[in-house]
Amino acid sequence: MRSRGACLGSQCRPVLERRYVTWIAIADIDTFAAEVVNVLRIPTSYAAWIKVPGSQLYTDNQVSFLKNIATYAINSYSMHIIIDLHYLPGGVNGMPFGEAEGHYGWSNNATALTYSLQAVDAVTC
Repeated sequence: MRSRGACLGSQCRPVLERRYVTWIAIADIDTFAAEVVNVLRIPTSYAAWIKVPGSQLYTDNQVSFLKNIATYAINSYSMHIIIDLHYLPGGVNGMPFGEAEGHYGWSNNATALTYSLQAVDAVTC
């Protein structure tokens, strides 16, 4: 499966960073708070947290955008933030998202497990 980043080439960074800025904004947090939302779940990929050799997933400024919006939600409204590590290196369930559709052997792959644990550690630090 070819990643979208590979298809975008040099346009990957500006396209994705424009997406990060517009996907959820301060005004959205204000709207959620006005509706008494107190938990915000933010899905991410492992590529936001670690760089895995050979992966074509974009790995640049995702965490800084996430940190800015989470900090605003926490400081302004005492929201709880759930970071959803949506998929891990090597693919974990064979589903057509992430980078490894049809891969069911993740749990038997020591390299994938090592990188996965690094990603989990990065999210929780």
